[in-house]
Parts: sequence; C-alpha cells; structure tokens
Amino acid sequence: MEETELRRGQNTLFVLGGGVITFSLWSVVKSIMYFMVDPAKSFPIDNLPQEYRLLALTVIFGIVFLIVGLDVGLRIYVGLSARAEARGKKKSRTYILVAAVMAAGNLLLFLGSLWAAIFGPHAAPDHVLDTLVSAIVDVTALITLIELVSTARNVQRLRKLLSL
Repeated sequence: MEETELRRGQNTLFVLGGGVITFSLWSVVKSIMYFMVDPAKSFPIDNLPQEYRLLALTVIFGIVFLIVGLDVGLRIYVGLSARAEARGKKKSRTYILVAAVMAAGNLLLFLGSLWAAIFGPHAAPDHVLDTLVSAIVDVTALITLIELVSTARNVQRLRKLLSL
C-alpha cells in the first residue's frame, strides 16, 4: 500500500517539478508586461533631470533583471530537485524549504498586488482583465509550490518509512 502511494507521490512530484520550472517563464513574461511596456508608468522618473533618466532606468532595469533572474534560478533549482527526487535520488530538504519560502513570498506579493489593484491610486477599470489574468496565473503558481512542498514531504516520509 505504501509503495503504491510512494510511486503516486513520485509521479506527482515529477509533474509538479515541471510545473514550477514552467512558471519560471511566467516570471519573465510578467516582468516584461509590467516594466517594458510602459516603464515611465511603473517608475516615476519625471522628477529627475533629463540627463539622469537614462541612468535611472538602466539601474532600475538592472535590479529588476537580477530579481527576475534570482526568481527563475530558484524555480529551476526547486523544479529540478523535485524531479530528481521523484526519480529516486535522495535530495536534502533544502529545496523544500526554498519552495516554502518562495510560496510565502509569492502569497505576500500576490496579496500586495491585489490590494494595490483594488485600492491603489492606479486602480482603474480598464486594467481589470489584465489584473484578473495575472492573479489567476499567480494563484496557480502559488498552489503548485504549495502542492510541491506537501508532496515532497510526503515522498520523503514514505521513503524513510519503507527504508529506501
């Protein structure tokens, strides 16, 4: 019975790992949507002198690039670790901890962006569809991370129980 549950958990973990890797693409797409389409709206640099605006945008885009790169790198690490564990390789709990921290961070960012979309100064009815689509994808990515943490812990528990 536990062996069947372990195999089912490993299969689920393999699929969830692929899902986490796939959602790393969403991080890139979302960043492009928010910052590249209209950077002046996202970053109020109108108060800066003209000669410093290009420098400010370069620094801002550099920081955004680093943050998105870190997010993508962590998602790939978590996804590949989950897939390796699903194939039977022993992995430490580090990737599970990273996934849990990422899920908590994603939840806080999602709630903050939802709050800003509803009550923020730029809340406008013409952005409702964009906000809704983004929220649906963000919640799906969050659920994928939560499921991955739960399934990975269960797989490790079953593997220890079966002494594999």
